[in-house]
Amino acid sequence: MTQGSAPSRGARTAYLVGAVFCFLIACALGVALVWPAPAALEAPPAAEPTPALYPHAPTEQATVEPTPTVHRETPTAQPTKQPTAEPAPAVHPEATIPQPDIQPAATPTVSPVPIGASIELHVLCSGQRCVQGPGLWTIVQWQDGLGAWHDVAGWQGWLDEGWRKAWWVEEKDLGTGPFRWALLCDCRCEAWAVSAPFDLPAEPGQVLRVVVVLGG
Repeated sequence: MTQGSAPSRGARTAYLVGAVFCFLIACALGVALVWPAPAALEAPPAAEPTPALYPHAPTEQATVEPTPTVHRETPTAQPTKQPTAEPAPAVHPEATIPQPDIQPAATPTVSPVPIGASIELHVLCSGQRCVQGPGLWTIVQWQDGLGAWHDVAGWQGWLDEGWRKAWWVEEKDLGTGPFRWALLCDCRCEAWAVSAPFDLPAEPGQVLRVVVVLGG
């Protein structure tokens, strides 16, 4: 490039970049000169102790005790204890309580009332035959279909005191007949007197009275 000619485009660009660089350097130096450097970090000044009320009393600094840490434990649920059934005590034969030997009262036995009737012989007498008195033998006889009389084995015996004799009639014989009484001086003699024929009572509880009269 000759003296006096216009600068080229590259020269102008270089000139502009240099000017900007110089400007930035000048700005940095100006800021460094104007802005003071930050002071070093220092610990804050210690607080002065409060003067004591009494000048001669020793100065003590109040110490703040740390708050005790309270540990709270979350209660744990205890398992519920299930009741256990205790076994029943074993009963030994030797430990049994003796029971009193109480015998039940005997139930009185009631005999059934027999069902039946009765026949009675009443003797009326006058004259010499009455001398025999209770020494007379009595027989009850029954008559068969042919008209013959037969002695009843169970209805024989001596005449009782009071000139009478009685026999029990069972239920199965009620209403049967004919029968008659026969009186003898002893069990081997012929009959002194006989009663009129009769039938046995027909209903239970009835009493049939037969009268025999001994003449003189």
